[in-house]
Amino acid sequence: MRKGILCVGILALLLGGGCASTPKKPHAVKKVFVVPFANHTVRYDINTALMEQLNLNLMKTARVTMVNENEAGYRLEGDVTLYEIKPLAYTPSNQVESYELDVWAKVKLVRTVDGSVVWEDDAMMGNDVYRTVEGMTAAGQTPDKTNAQLEDDSRLDALQYLAQDIAKKVVTGGE
Repeated sequence: MRKGILCVGILALLLGGGCASTPKKPHAVKKVFVVPFANHTVRYDINTALMEQLNLNLMKTARVTMVNENEAGYRLEGDVTLYEIKPLAYTPSNQVESYELDVWAKVKLVRTVDGSVVWEDDAMMGNDVYRTVEGMTAAGQTPDKTNAQLEDDSRLDALQYLAQDIAKKVVTGGE
């Protein structure tokens, strides 16, 4: 009787264990065509800067290859919808000490064979916070860049964060 129960227990473990540990199927996006994003903001050329960062991030992954439209199994489309700079803090003399810089985009991945949307996100955002020359001076620091240069650096960081998020979503299929 004990041997029968032991055999049934071992059999249940063998059969049940195999079902529970089935690995997740890898995502199928291999070749993607990236359509140049449209710019719906007042910031000139923000879409081009985002495309540069997105291309760099997609090239870093070994799972996805960027190809021309005729070879692609998927098409990545998007629009840069908002470029916004908001003051976060002020110095004692009422000058802006720091800003938050946000770049928003609407992005979707489309299967080229049938035009079906694999995923779509209307509110992807990259952002960064930077301190102004006035903020640095008020804090006793000596700034080595102008406010325009600090904004440029912050914009690049925000675009890098946004491009990383988009690339990750392409690789994982929107998960």
